[in-house]
Amino acid sequence: MDATTEFLSDYACRLTYEELSPEAVHHVKRTLIDTLGCGTGAFDGEPASIARRIASRVQGDPPARILGTSQTTSVDLAAFANTALVRYLDCNDTYAARGTGHPSDMIPAVLAMADGHRAGGRAVITAIAVAYEAFCRLADKVPLKGWDQGMFVAVGAACGAGKILGLDRAAMGHAISIAITSGVPLGVTRIGELSMWKGCATAGAVRTAVFAAGLAAEGMTGPGAPFEGRDGLWQHLGLEPPKWERFGGGDESFRITDTSFNAYPAVVHTQGPIGLVLELRKQIPASQIQSIRVATYAEAVRRTAAEAEKWDPRTRETADHSIPYLVTGRCRTVR
Repeated sequence: MDATTEFLSDYACRLTYEELSPEAVHHVKRTLIDTLGCGTGAFDGEPASIARRIASRVQGDPPARILGTSQTTSVDLAAFANTALVRYLDCNDTYAARGTGHPSDMIPAVLAMADGHRAGGRAVITAIAVAYEAFCRLADKVPLKGWDQGMFVAVGAACGAGKILGLDRAAMGHAISIAITSGVPLGVTRIGELSMWKGCATAGAVRTAVFAAGLAAEGMTGPGAPFEGRDGLWQHLGLEPPKWERFGGGDESFRITDTSFNAYPAVVHTQGPIGLVLELRKQIPASQIQSIRVATYAEAVRRTAAEAEKWDPRTRETADHSIPYLVTGRCRTVR
């Protein structure tokens, strides 16, 4: 087991509910409520409907519920369908660091595993906190560089799901290894005209992570050095192995307390312009506005305005990643 895998697995296995700060517990609860709210709003979305149809064709042992329905499926497909649901509106939480993403995408992994194995509330809260620590601490150190945020999701969700299962350190390490070597999606997911998969890429990583934890619980082993070995993650990213500081616990705060909620159902880089234009509309009639100039930061431009598709979005997924559309509302009809 390489040093990164060992560090993550040791932390995930060691953390207890009693070590969580009151602030961390509060943030887990409010994030859980926000995440379920995002899912409720997205229930009729096409990607979520497709995921539910696929999941409903499978019966699990143990079974886990598909959110918003009375149906059950396998634990991994429940995690996939439920993540596709909460992710669709692009309104769930955000963690911004060297690598950014939506860590609440991992919550359905914990809920599905907890549902299937009848885990209690404290176990769920602890597992969510563990998943967030893994996701956010990786994001602090690792720029995505062509990979998708599912890189962080796969590791964090494996830790959270493994925590529910009560994996020991060795098994947790194997779950992490299997997840990271098989569940990392490409950054092309969010380039050009965005497809339905934009909201499902992390769902795929979550499903892989849940499956990995289940395999590890049965004795499946993964590569010993998924991060630091030859052809491991750090080599592919061109990074030296990061030096890991303390994770949350004791005097160290938990990273879930540093996440933020989106005010509008659109990518985080568009939140400021949307809020400003809504305020502007209260002061100036739209008929009197000839043009709008938006000054923003480089990453926002790259993600939301640097491609031709962002100036003429054809899909909902592209529209919620388009400052030109979200600020002016002028483009061809999106589906």
